[in-house]
Amino acid sequence: MTRDELKKSYRNANLPPYMMEGIIEYVMIGREPGGFLTSLLSNDLVGTYQKADPENTRFLREWIKWMWLAIPSVCWGSRKEVRKWREKGGIEGFLGADFCHCGSEYCE
Repeated sequence: MTRDELKKSYRNANLPPYMMEGIIEYVMIGREPGGFLTSLLSNDLVGTYQKADPENTRFLREWIKWMWLAIPSVCWGSRKEVRKWREKGGIEGFLGADFCHCGSEYCE
């Protein structure tokens, strides 16, 4: 997955444009996302609602659908997975060392 492919899928999902840089940088290089995205990526429902602005609250269904369909499953799901993804350096970090060339999953 390239940065351009990820941006295209984000735009097609009609998610808030001002959130695109944060999520793309998290997925691509493991940059720490803000509080809302960290809670969302960590499956912290209460934290997600507490930290969401009104627009992101309206788009929660779209966020979840986009995450499920567009980004690697190993980069979200729990705080531990989010931390590991950041430590690895996102997709670029995985590509540098542990990328599984089958194209379907990332190796440990």
